[in-house]
Amino acid sequence: MKLVIMEASGSAQPDLDGLMPIGRQLLNGSACIDLPAGGTITPSSTGVCYDLVFAQDVWQSIFRVDTSSANHVVFLAQHVPTEFEASAHYLKDESGADIEPVAEWNLPMPPVPWGTGIGAAVMVNLMTLCGVIFLVPGMRALMRRNEGLFRAVTSAFASGALLAAAMYLLLFEATHLIAAGGEAEGAQTFKWGTMILTGFVSSMVFDAVCQAAMPSEPTTGPSETSTSSRTMDTSKADVEVASVAVTVSSADGSAAPAPLSVRVRVLSGVLIGDFMHNLCDGIFMGTAFRFCAGSLAWSVTLATILHEIAQELSDFLVLTNPEQGGLKAPTALLLNFVSGLSVLLGVVIVFGVETVSDPAVGMLLAYGGGVYLQIGAAECMPRAYSGARSLQSLLACLAAYVFGVTAIGLVLLDHQHCAVGGHAH
Repeated sequence: MKLVIMEASGSAQPDLDGLMPIGRQLLNGSACIDLPAGGTITPSSTGVCYDLVFAQDVWQSIFRVDTSSANHVVFLAQHVPTEFEASAHYLKDESGADIEPVAEWNLPMPPVPWGTGIGAAVMVNLMTLCGVIFLVPGMRALMRRNEGLFRAVTSAFASGALLAAAMYLLLFEATHLIAAGGEAEGAQTFKWGTMILTGFVSSMVFDAVCQAAMPSEPTTGPSETSTSSRTMDTSKADVEVASVAVTVSSADGSAAPAPLSVRVRVLSGVLIGDFMHNLCDGIFMGTAFRFCAGSLAWSVTLATILHEIAQELSDFLVLTNPEQGGLKAPTALLLNFVSGLSVLLGVVIVFGVETVSDPAVGMLLAYGGGVYLQIGAAECMPRAYSGARSLQSLLACLAAYVFGVTAIGLVLLDHQHCAVGGHAH
């Protein structure tokens, strides 16, 4: 970590502000002195930049500061020092007592990227219209003949992208930001873990709310000639409508439409669940664009788009299936688009907040990681397994999963951390 130390004439805020230009020039330069753990840092009137080299074989690196020739000193660090606190304060005197700064200089908050964030949200929302591909003559019939493999491969691809975004980006990034609050390790771990677990269980909460608001399932009567128990695929909505009895044949042998109560139940599950899940997507997309590096923000957007494609194609089929949603294709596309607008609402909510602390952003990212874990592991991956009925289809799913992971993992080649409270990577 780069660290600049300078002698100061006083300890007031103006003394610090006056040294900032030369300090930043030194910090951004290439003439820093390598200083191994155990070395001594000495201030000078012109300032000196050290590149602190942390010990790799011990849990703590200690650097001594010689202030015998200076009454006041200024430090400029590449990272906020509290990032490195585990069980001890970052600066102590000879007796071990904590030393706190008299004045601090914080990086100004960057402007809210309204154009970029809203543009990314619009891109995600446009994915709700990808079902239009099935309006191409013959496309829907072709997909129907290979529906199992289609669902399996797209689900495996979405699972890889979502799990990679959670593991490579959101969850690890959240640890940095939550730790910046300087709380005890137990408190940090509790916040991080609780937000992940809350995100993971959010879909169950949405499911319970939707089921409580939906009409009860119809009772099968003796006049109905044949029924089947069918699980409604509402993966995007994180709501699963299970064991719905529907009439599957009519007098002419064609599929008969489902009863109105079943259609309302399915449509509510898909559209209400879509709204809630897209709202969550918007919240942590907005968090990434406002407080994180562009590469991370666009990676979160890419992961969202990739799983939206897979989920929205499945949603369209559920909405337009006469035995399930029973909607006409234009109506299904319109309602799906409207429910997806909540991704814009989520971005606007985050952008409209005046100030957000490092730990708060970390908790939002941890929550988003929990949501992604649930969708990737509990929603998408089981569909990939159930649809892979042969060795060839299983290998196709594996390849799709690896491709999804790789698409998100490539961002690590140029990865930067969030910069909410000023830790500048």
